[in-house]
Amino acid sequence: MSAPTWPAPTHLHAAGARLVLTDVNREALAHLAEELGAETTAPEAIFDAEVDLFAPCAMGAVLDDIVVERLRAKVVCGAANNQLATPAMAERLMARGILYTPDYVANAGGVIEIAWQRREDYRREAVMAHIEGIGATLDELFARAASEGRSPATIADAMARERFGRG
Repeated sequence: MSAPTWPAPTHLHAAGARLVLTDVNREALAHLAEELGAETTAPEAIFDAEVDLFAPCAMGAVLDDIVVERLRAKVVCGAANNQLATPAMAERLMARGILYTPDYVANAGGVIEIAWQRREDYRREAVMAHIEGIGATLDELFARAASEGRSPATIADAMARERFGRG
């Protein structure tokens, strides 16, 4: 049996990151950890790990009152949808000095790909150019959040309304 493939940890490992991984599937976790030379921890202990980046990638509403207080990471950026248990958690992360990347901005690449697939003029290079723009969007989002003293989640919502003409 082969373990699932997780491109993000593989890319982070290749870039020289020290990884602390967890998963409820302990067998798959052990396989990936061995492959990447990564440390592992129990799912309930991941919030206490001394890490730079916390990447919630499977479960929504994981960032609740308790987790936000326990979290030791400097940045939250993951692939799970609806990571915040409530919108107030974005403000709590900001108050703790933890940079939060709104899930729908971090995950925009998948939506962009799907939108392009529905077009008659689909071109892979155009899709990738569009996806590369996510970095500029994040730069703008974080700059506005810092200058306005508001959470990135609040700014992301405002930017979405502006871009879709509902601002």
